[in-house]
Amino acid sequence: MLSNPVLYSPEDIARITEGRLRLPPVVRHPITGVSSAPGTTRNGDVYVTVDAFRGIAVRRARMAVARGAACIVTSTPAVSVDLPVVLVRDPNKAHEALARHARSQFQGTAVAITGSVGKTSTKDLITHVLRHCGTVQATFLNQNIGRFLRDVLAELWSRTDAAVFEVSMTKPGDILAKASLVKPDIAVVTSIDTSHIGNHEDGAVEWILEEKASIFESLGPQGIAVIPDEDPFFPELKAKAEARAVRVVSCGTNDESDIRLLSYQMHPGESHVEISVAGEIVTYVIGQPGYHHIRNSLLCAGVLHASGRDLAAMRSLSRFSPTGRRMERHALTMADGGALELLDDSYNASPASIRMMLRYFSTRSAVKRKILVLGDIRELGSRADDLHRSLMEDVRSSAADLFIAVGPHMKTVFDQAGLPGTSFDHADEAASHLVEIAAAGDLVSVKASHGTELNKVVNALRRSAKKVSNAEPSWSVDQKVG
Repeated sequence: MLSNPVLYSPEDIARITEGRLRLPPVVRHPITGVSSAPGTTRNGDVYVTVDAFRGIAVRRARMAVARGAACIVTSTPAVSVDLPVVLVRDPNKAHEALARHARSQFQGTAVAITGSVGKTSTKDLITHVLRHCGTVQATFLNQNIGRFLRDVLAELWSRTDAAVFEVSMTKPGDILAKASLVKPDIAVVTSIDTSHIGNHEDGAVEWILEEKASIFESLGPQGIAVIPDEDPFFPELKAKAEARAVRVVSCGTNDESDIRLLSYQMHPGESHVEISVAGEIVTYVIGQPGYHHIRNSLLCAGVLHASGRDLAAMRSLSRFSPTGRRMERHALTMADGGALELLDDSYNASPASIRMMLRYFSTRSAVKRKILVLGDIRELGSRADDLHRSLMEDVRSSAADLFIAVGPHMKTVFDQAGLPGTSFDHADEAASHLVEIAAAGDLVSVKASHGTELNKVVNALRRSAKKVSNAEPSWSVDQKVG
């Protein structure tokens, strides 16, 4: 987008939030952004002290000022800084008021993305291609909780061409509440699976379906839904989408798919893809291997098609890089000068995303050893044991030479899979073991939920190497579809 447009004056902030403005003798800086976290405040931001009162609000306001804040919104009169201060009754409601105001002025295409697996990667893919069609604002990394979503909404510039929002849930009703703020023109659901199923007392995947599909209720009268027709819940998703959307764009491998995958080839560091879009053949390269990127790119093409944008933008994906620690590939130069390939997918995990990673892992060849490191999946509630055990056959079929399991649930998988390797209670133990056994020529793949802390395994292995660089393995997979 154009660099740092002025979004608000202090008077605008006070009017929108129904607050009381306290001005210093001189107003020095224009307001060019919005932040609700002092650690991420940038020069020119209005900092809103959400979830912070009295002494905490004072400390955080000072931190934000030190980072360049141009204005403070707070309910704490004791906040005394040489900047405009807007005193409000409730900073959280003031923050939401700014978000609603900016969204009401926004004239571009708003895209909201949810799903059990692949939200952040799909958001990154869609943002990447839309930037080759015009100006774009988007949620940063995987910052999909309420206040970060409101930050991006509140700093929407009316003349931006498109905005992309990742919408997550931690409790029932979350997705609809967040999506109702976004008011998307296009709603994308990546998948329906058991991720975070422990957040609901009955542990039924049907609850996940209802929650994810609630995003369609936020669509306007001309809203469009983009959904994967390979998903087991596609008929239910489609029915719920059709109840609210003026149009449903299906993406997959079926003859009836609006966005249909025809063939793909996975090469060193990239994937070559051929799709059909309403009868038009489109070919492109994704600058990352892995079927999950190919599958998610279909949703990306669906957004371009739904919004009437040029499908030639798909060719920009040759320069795509995912958010860190999501199938992030590194070449590690070991002590003997040989190379080890590290696949870091340690940021998050679900049963479905582990299966997707194993699908990629099983195709890999031309390596000395394939070492699979899996840790516990969090937020599965009472179904944790069963859902971990459901991965056993996938692990057995992964062609792993060594299997290292971390955590009590993944230990159960290890005990039953019958593969060489070992299990550990904690990531620190696994990290020490892997540093001892890893050698040049190995492929090491690491995946778990963030809370299992397998980033410690990745960091230990990286520290043990003489050099870390981007990986370029020599292998390929060709696949015709249908």
